[in-house]
Amino acid sequence: YEGFGGVSRMVWGHAFNITKQLSVGCNFNFLYGSIDRGISYSFTDSLASYMDSRRQKTTSLKNFTFDFGAQYFQPIGKDYQLGLGVTLATPQTLNVMDKALAYTFVVNGGNEYMRDTIFPGVGEDAEYASVMEQPMQVGLGLSFQRNNHWLIALDGNFAPWSGFKYNDPNNMLGATAVDYDFCNNVRGAIGAQLLGDL
Repeated sequence: YEGFGGVSRMVWGHAFNITKQLSVGCNFNFLYGSIDRGISYSFTDSLASYMDSRRQKTTSLKNFTFDFGAQYFQPIGKDYQLGLGVTLATPQTLNVMDKALAYTFVVNGGNEYMRDTIFPGVGEDAEYASVMEQPMQVGLGLSFQRNNHWLIALDGNFAPWSGFKYNDPNNMLGATAVDYDFCNNVRGAIGAQLLGDL
């Protein structure tokens, strides 16, 4: 197996003050890029009745996605304030284009020669549309600040990637709905910042 490539993201974000203590915002994301993957099957001489084969695929992605956020600050006395933030990326359906090629080959004198094309077959197109279903993501943050002195913050994010689906009518494993064994992602962070004199 070999693969390379990736997906980039271009972001435009904007936020609004609803009140002096509450603000909301949103990000408009443009995802673009491509990923190339290849799987080769080679057999030993004892299995000469089987032919070596290779499956190659390029997945190209160009989609817009959105995520939202809000934060609220509550003063505590004259010198302290408590902050609460939340982010939400809603489930997204991403339309992608796949281009696939599957074929058998022989190796002679150290050189590889294509023998038969498995995919695309007669009347089939090597390029076709697929669908990715991206799950929602939720983030939560909490901060405690002494005005103009110091800040302590906690941050957490949950992404249920076990719900990711890739509906590919001609995928490299031979099934229509690819069941990726992704794990749910849970991330946490803590930080502190000096804003001035203690």
